[in-house]
Amino acid sequence: MENHTNTVKCGVTDCAHYNENRCVANHITIGGENATTADATRCETFVNSGNMVNSCGCSAKGGETTIHCEAKECTHNRDCHCMLSDIDVACSCASCDCGSTEQTFCSSFKL
Repeated sequence: MENHTNTVKCGVTDCAHYNENRCVANHITIGGENATTADATRCETFVNSGNMVNSCGCSAKGGETTIHCEAKECTHNRDCHCMLSDIDVACSCASCDCGSTEQTFCSSFKL
């Protein structure tokens, strides 16, 4: 299958891949193989930035991203790739300073 690219809107401000409400990683993985709700997914690519600022070695603008999706029940998943052109990654904590992968999720998930 040809790689499908997406734009990833991101609200996880303490991720090293975050830049101006976009994910700047070239490739991300959405976990949650048995997810039936968005809250059961997670961004496996999350890296707590701590004191780092865009130090991941990614593209600086947050352009197109390839998404490997393990959420097999999501309607947008085709052969482990997300078919949406734009997705949203968010955090389940009030401050969006997540601290761990488990506090992130794909809010574009749909059964």
